Amino acid sequence: MEPERHRNLRGSLKDISPTQLGATVVAEALKRGRCRRGSRSRVFGPCHQYRAQGHVPCSVAALNGGVGQDTPCLTLNRLCGSGLQAIISAAQTILLGDADIALGVGPSACRGPYIMPPALGQRMGDMKAIDMMVGALHDPFDVIHMGVTAENVATKWGITRQEQDALAVESHRRAAAATKAGHFKSQIVRSSQGQEGAGRL
Repeated sequence: MEPERHRNLRGSLKDISPTQLGATVVAEALKRGRCRRGSRSRVFGPCHQYRAQGHVPCSVAALNGGVGQDTPCLTLNRLCGSGLQAIISAAQTILLGDADIALGVGPSACRGPYIMPPALGQRMGDMKAIDMMVGALHDPFDVIHMGVTAENVATKWGITRQEQDALAVESHRRAAAATKAGHFKSQIVRSSQGQEGAGRL
C-alpha cells in the first residue's frame, strides 16, 4: 500500500502515462478546433524518459490522439521549459508558413523512474537507485538542487518565507476562483483513465 503522503505528492493523474495524457489533450484540441484531416500540421511535445519504450512520446501521444501518420512531430527536451518551448515552436511554425495547425503539448513529471547507474549492471554487492526526477532538478555545474537556487535568490533579495507562502496562497485562490467562474473552461479537459477517478488536464 502506497503511503498517503506519496499519493498526495504525485496527484490524481499519477496512474496515467504522459503519452496517455498527451493523447487526451491532442484529441480534445482537434475536436474543439474542428481540425480537418489532411490539414498541414505539426505537433511539438516534451521528452519523458519514464519507461524503456516510447522515447519519442510526442509522436506516440499525437498518433494515439488521432493525428495522421504523415504529420511531423518533434520531441523537445528543456525540462520544465519544454511546454513553453513547444508552444513557442508551434507558433513559429505557423508564422513561417510551414503549417496551418500546430499543437504544443506540455510536460508531466509524475512518473519519473528510478535508475541503476552502471551501464553493464552490478556483478556483486548493493546498488543505489537514483531518482530521475530529483536528478533532473539538480544543477550539473554547482551540484545543488534547484530549490537551493530559489532559497539563494530569496536571501539575496530579502524575500521572506511568509511572503512566499502568502503569494502561493493568493495564486491558488485566484486560480480556484477563475476556474470556478469558468474562465479556463476552454483550456481544461477531463480525464478518467486514472485508477483513483477523474482528473483535470
